[in-house]
Amino acid sequence: MRRVILVHGFASPFSGRYDIDRLAPFWTAAGYEVVQFDYGFRLFVSLGNDKWAKRLADMAEPGDTVCAHSNGCLVAQKASLRWVAPANEALRKAPFDRLVFLCPALDSDAPIGDQVRRVDVWYAPHDLPVRIGGLFPKHPWGPMGAVGYTGPDRRVVNHNRESFQYSIKSYTHLDLLYDRSKLNYFGPLIVAES
Repeated sequence: MRRVILVHGFASPFSGRYDIDRLAPFWTAAGYEVVQFDYGFRLFVSLGNDKWAKRLADMAEPGDTVCAHSNGCLVAQKASLRWVAPANEALRKAPFDRLVFLCPALDSDAPIGDQVRRVDVWYAPHDLPVRIGGLFPKHPWGPMGAVGYTGPDRRVVNHNRESFQYSIKSYTHLDLLYDRSKLNYFGPLIVAES
């Protein structure tokens, strides 16, 4: 059975229970085993992302998909790259097959590990938190969740949630997960590889 790992954003006080985990039924319906990666509430997000990326890489199995929200996308992106291990450990990349980024708090041209087959970026130009995060130099966050992926990597597919191609629009950082009608509309689209 295929596996998807759900990774929540930094400000989720109950891990992913009230945000990213709302997508679990859509992944289950598509034949995935759902695994939750919880790193808990973090007030100062940049202090733990490297540690959580290592943990995510260590738990990943070949062929896994990761579906992440906001700061969870940064954790997954870091896990997809080679991290520097202590001298007694081997270098490791998470063996992800696919990454699904929802409202990613990432630089718009962030690199992805070369083992990843496909990346779907779900963004919205009116997503204010990621726009603000992208204004601070040397901050780990960036505006990808508001502008999409802008780099040269052809494995990345952008999905503008405000686009005319969708009969329901999603404009904010959390409405996709908290508005039931938007969740029901976008859920199957996020899971599918279109």
